[in-house]
Amino acid sequence: PGPLLSASDVSFRFSPRLNAAGRLGDPTLSLRLLRARDRAQARVLAARVERINQQRREIEQRVAEEAIAQVAEVYGENPDTAVVAAKEGWHPGVVGICAARLVERFGVPSAVIALAGESGRGSCRSSKGLQLHEALERCRDVLLGFGGHQSAAGLTVAAAKIDAFRAAFAEASRGHLSEGAADEPTGLLVDVVLQGGAFELPTASDLALLQPVGQGNADPIFLVPDARVQERSVVGTGHLKLTLRVGEQRLSAFGYRLGQRASEVGASVSVLGTLKPDTWKGGDQVELFLTDFE
Repeated sequence: PGPLLSASDVSFRFSPRLNAAGRLGDPTLSLRLLRARDRAQARVLAARVERINQQRREIEQRVAEEAIAQVAEVYGENPDTAVVAAKEGWHPGVVGICAARLVERFGVPSAVIALAGESGRGSCRSSKGLQLHEALERCRDVLLGFGGHQSAAGLTVAAAKIDAFRAAFAEASRGHLSEGAADEPTGLLVDVVLQGGAFELPTASDLALLQPVGQGNADPIFLVPDARVQERSVVGTGHLKLTLRVGEQRLSAFGYRLGQRASEVGASVSVLGTLKPDTWKGGDQVELFLTDFE
């Protein structure tokens, strides 16, 4: 049998690739792939989709790095209001993803705008409970248009109004972030503690029984206290890779964009995250996707 497929595979492996063609140009390429009935033709189309997705990643990486640098310069490293990054030449197809990257990096609602001539197309993502659509309503006078919902929205704005929007968006969020944040839990709730080998690690087949996971049925959070560290490395574009000993079992752990914290890992570490099938080792092996560690 082939590898187990999960809702996460559809959300984080298939969908970004299928979306990439539309983000960078022609979405009909992905439609042709989905409708393909000939295996050889499907492989050719899939390869083209994969190449476009790689281009999307490269563009996204550059825009995200420039947007993070701009926010740090304009607002400082610890902004306490919503932030706006805007620049001529950014690709409008990746502004939503990059706005999400700003939320991850700074922890505040963020807007990223691709300027082209006299206007710009942007995307916003919320955090800390800010009702995004309501916040944009309070910025209506400085926008050409906007639409979306309380967590994500798109907008158009005149290039000459960027500074005005930056001020209005910050003001619209001021005070509301603390109110929203006060209603949110201060930390992740742990579902399972795997300590000292008292319990066997679940297998990929065990995890499949919980599918589909996602909104309304979240992945269980596993805490592994004081796991022994056998290997530590930084892989890819700054990701942390660990090999841990949990009782008598080995466990791989992957920390997305946590490579800069590799020096914090000692002889033992307590790790928190979700378990996924290990697609590299295959079989019934699992890997821990790190949320945090200490």
